[in-house]
Amino acid sequence: MTVEFPSQPWYLEGYHRPAMKHPDNVVYEMIGSILSDGRTSRLYKSLVEKQQVALGAAGESGFPGNKYPNLMLFYAVTAPGRTVEEVAAALQTEIARLKTEPVSQTELDRVKTQARAGLLRAIGSNAGLASLLVEYEAKTGSWRNLFREIDMIEKVTAADIQRVAQATFTQKTGQWGVCYQNLKQFSHAKFVGWVSCLNPTPPTLGFFPLSILTDSS
Repeated sequence: MTVEFPSQPWYLEGYHRPAMKHPDNVVYEMIGSILSDGRTSRLYKSLVEKQQVALGAAGESGFPGNKYPNLMLFYAVTAPGRTVEEVAAALQTEIARLKTEPVSQTELDRVKTQARAGLLRAIGSNAGLASLLVEYEAKTGSWRNLFREIDMIEKVTAADIQRVAQATFTQKTGQWGVCYQNLKQFSHAKFVGWVSCLNPTPPTLGFFPLSILTDSS
């Protein structure tokens, strides 16, 4: 089923990442925060504020769930008068920076503070603590891992961020997609196929191998 309604094109880019129980899980979460968590994130500041190619830019580490291997998903809504190609290029530039340039200590400290605060806030109530104990038992094999996470956050270094980014953000592990108001807006001839969206926000979604973006044949 295809539902069409007025909308700016959406651009989505995802990369395979391991499950929550992986030793680098907190590193993946921090990478997600650096790139796409709120108005202080790199994607928002670059795509929305500086270059103005997007109306909004965000992401999710662990889509659609993190018990099993999943995706780091990033997405942006194209600004009026700008193209999906401009959004894609700007997003990939920020991802490339994370692979080639170590994050500053200031930026690393900021995401560590956010991660600690988020975790402590989540366990600050009986309901929150009970929910997370069950989640960590089910997803990581032990509820004790919940209380080990603060120490794991503290141990993350700029080198860890760069190492995981280099291993994760490759054409081999990447997928990208475009949401259009209708199929007539789509001009790329090499699409693999269309799938219906899992949520009602973007109307029509196409997923493609990331390598298509640089394939001129």
